[in-house]
Amino acid sequence: MKNKLILVPAILVPVILALILVFVALLWPRTPNPWQPTTEAYKVDCGAECSVISSVTPGHKGSALPLIYNPKVNDEIAQWGDCIETVMKCVRQANTFKECVDEDVSCPAICVEKFQSKVQNITNPKRQRKIFESIFIDDGGLCVPEDREIQ
Repeated sequence: MKNKLILVPAILVPVILALILVFVALLWPRTPNPWQPTTEAYKVDCGAECSVISSVTPGHKGSALPLIYNPKVNDEIAQWGDCIETVMKCVRQANTFKECVDEDVSCPAICVEKFQSKVQNITNPKRQRKIFESIFIDDGGLCVPEDREIQ
């Protein structure tokens, strides 16, 4: 009996590869979302719930646009803003990023732990800032909320 070469139709190869990739993607560990679930989402028209806190005039001859704030909103962007604002307020008072992130209770624990693990023995303020930015500010950082469309 002669060995027969089994030829797989060319179309099956990409299909098999695609199935393998899907299987691997499903098994690949996902990074957990560090933010608390939203109970009050951002709305463009929030009516009486909002306060006008200031206004800005875009360009040279534009009309003033109000800056509106709704303290009830707690989506990922709002939580992230609270975290960043708290850390930066502390840093502006001549503290290090390490001191400020360690003391901050508004940032998610997983973010603080990631920062602490990377900055353990680093005393250089610029290096601490770079590590902070890589986790909390830069695209793809563990604690940067995903892009979303405004509703």
